[in-house]
Amino acid sequence: MTEKTTPEEFYSLRNISLTEDDLDNLMFMGTVPKVEEFLKAADNCVGIVKDSRNIRLMILETWLFLDYSVRELLIIVIGGGKINREEYELRYYALPSSFRACVDLLVKIKTTNEKLVPDPKENAITFPIKFGVFLMSENREFFKQFRELEQTYYRRYYPELATPQETDTFKTEPARIDFDAERNYRYVSETWLTVTRRLDDTWKKRAYRLNNARNHAAHSYEYDKISKHLGYSGVNVEKLVRDECLTLIEQLVGITPKR
Repeated sequence: MTEKTTPEEFYSLRNISLTEDDLDNLMFMGTVPKVEEFLKAADNCVGIVKDSRNIRLMILETWLFLDYSVRELLIIVIGGGKINREEYELRYYALPSSFRACVDLLVKIKTTNEKLVPDPKENAITFPIKFGVFLMSENREFFKQFRELEQTYYRRYYPELATPQETDTFKTEPARIDFDAERNYRYVSETWLTVTRRLDDTWKKRAYRLNNARNHAAHSYEYDKISKHLGYSGVNVEKLVRDECLTLIEQLVGITPKR
């Protein structure tokens, strides 16, 4: 029997812990290559923070990883993930240049969508019209059976999508949906809302605090002044800042550093 490989082993992660349960806590979603890119970036960031004795570098690396995570979630909302390319990096061309503005936008999208109901049309069964025409011409009886099963499925799980009468007329979406034209429906997926569930006022304050420290780290090499903007000073400031950066990575993005 083949021994089961953990996500941590599969992605060759050295600096972060990653079990199957941990995957549900990540503030990230995307394709398999995107997830791999995210996890490698996380592993690299944590490795730098753990090994460095440079307070400025610790803060900048932590902020850069959070900025990357926030922008990736925003790109998904605007549908840029499918067309994003190195030649025109939409994370920076299409989104606000300000980290704080991106954080505010991300939180607003999350809180707004939590108040809206899901769009029922997301659960509609659709397929290319050419395939539907092909199905009707090749096997009309099978097509009628398929339509009957489709309506049974709707009546059982999504009554608002069911049609009042059975019909063998092909359509790419349910024949009748009584939607309120003035009603707003969610424009993000349930998965996106689950991934961003940690976004609250506490999360926002922590992100702002890191951003404040980053702003000073970007323009100063005076470690004592930089660390004070993160709330630390004294003889153990290096360790305190390191621990704080690792904690922020866990609290803000859901990555668990190996201590």
